[in-house]
Amino acid sequence: MAQQVQLYIYDLSKGMVRAISQSLLGVQLDGLWHTGVVIFGREYFFGGGASISATMDGVSVVGNPALSGIRWCAPGTTILGQPQQMLALGETEIPESVVADFLSELSSSTFRADTYSLFEHNCNHFSNEFSQFLTGNSIPDNIVNLPQAVLNTPIGNMIRAMMGGSDGI
Repeated sequence: MAQQVQLYIYDLSKGMVRAISQSLLGVQLDGLWHTGVVIFGREYFFGGGASISATMDGVSVVGNPALSGIRWCAPGTTILGQPQQMLALGETEIPESVVADFLSELSSSTFRADTYSLFEHNCNHFSNEFSQFLTGNSIPDNIVNLPQAVLNTPIGNMIRAMMGGSDGI
């Protein structure tokens, strides 16, 4: 039986980026996006470093808790509240057991917590890879490419330099 796959989209800035990005960065951005993929009654997302904790109420770990950056919870119950938008990504016929195996493998390789990078390997990159596996469809380009849009500005380059070139926050 086909399962619906959805992308839950959250604006971490709660509208602030939309209001100030043009004057601050010289480019209009609509939000500071965090995403999670919803399938089989669970919302899956990726994070690392200080941004994620294995002890958050209602959040479970995929794979080894000491390594994995992939977490899941009931849809719409992250600490971010309700998503700003829910986007249908398509359907999948992939069995839940195969999805679980895929996520377990990712959690110990590509999406370990220590691989998180705010600009280059974040929740949106996970959502994009997971969506492509499930449906063959990507998430919207403006979400995946948001970090590069920021880095392409003089202020974005300054932010990166101030972080010492390290963005694993």
